[in-house]
Amino acid sequence: MRYRDRRVGRVDCASFLVMEELGLARFFGFDEDSVRPRIPNVSLRRGTMGIKGIDHWVIVAGDLERTLSFYARLGFTIAWEQREGRPRMPTIRINDAQKINVHGPDWPARPGYLGARRPAVGGADFCLEWAGTVQEVLDLLRDNGITPEAGPGTRSCARGPSTSVYFRDPDDNLVELTVYDHRP
Repeated sequence: MRYRDRRVGRVDCASFLVMEELGLARFFGFDEDSVRPRIPNVSLRRGTMGIKGIDHWVIVAGDLERTLSFYARLGFTIAWEQREGRPRMPTIRINDAQKINVHGPDWPARPGYLGARRPAVGGADFCLEWAGTVQEVLDLLRDNGITPEAGPGTRSCARGPSTSVYFRDPDDNLVELTVYDHRP
């Protein structure tokens, strides 16, 4: 009988990946078939893809100033990036490593435009992880006159179950703020 059969049975994905990185997974008799995903119906398959995260994505604003003002009221930092040979571009900073670029609806007509072929105002649907509590999300929305569209409710997000609140921005994009630790 191997160690895993006697002692532990199966391990979760994170434990397997740590053991594999340390060179201990095979030593203890674990392989990918021993892995129990944390998220139901999701299997672990390590490929050669070198993606390590999301750098940025783009939303299209019908009224640029209105959209930027909305996100600024929610506490985001608005930055205007200087780009060589192109007009400055507004961005909504999430943190030092992630941002949302904001394009105007007429930008595809600009010379040298590199972006979606058919960008649409209100065509985005995205989820951001909130560092605080669900109550803080609700208070922030209330204090800014924003009515939640749905939630709080349990959702299956990238790292598993979390509690989410959904709302619309001025361009009708669906924004989800999610909290993983389920603090009230």
